[in-house]
Amino acid sequence: MRWILSAYVLFGAAMAVFADLGQYPPGISQLHALPMGDKLLHLMISGGFALLLNCWLIGSRWGKPWRTLLWGTLIAAALCTVEEATNLFTPYRGAELLDLAANYAGILLIGAVPVALHLLIRPPAAALPQANPLGGE
Repeated sequence: MRWILSAYVLFGAAMAVFADLGQYPPGISQLHALPMGDKLLHLMISGGFALLLNCWLIGSRWGKPWRTLLWGTLIAAALCTVEEATNLFTPYRGAELLDLAANYAGILLIGAVPVALHLLIRPPAAALPQANPLGGE
């Protein structure tokens, strides 16, 4: 999961650089040209990052699952906020509250909700089958 998260972070950084230069790859530029396409990109990219980050943190046994979910969500929100604030310093972009809202919506809807549902639905440890230490059935 760490490698997938790392690749996704590189993808997100590349997308930020393309946006800073005002030149998107062909498929992304078509999506960006749609009505609310920019907001959809913000939602998908930030949500995907939050989902992968939360899954990695929970899978790495970094702490209690709910606390880990909270930290992963806060880290993703902080990074998205910083990225949006840096738009003030680039000529092709502008910091918009709607972009920030789309980032936060992606973090909550894509990044936090599926992981939270998994944590709510999983069976308690007592209900899981236990291996017999003697090797029998």
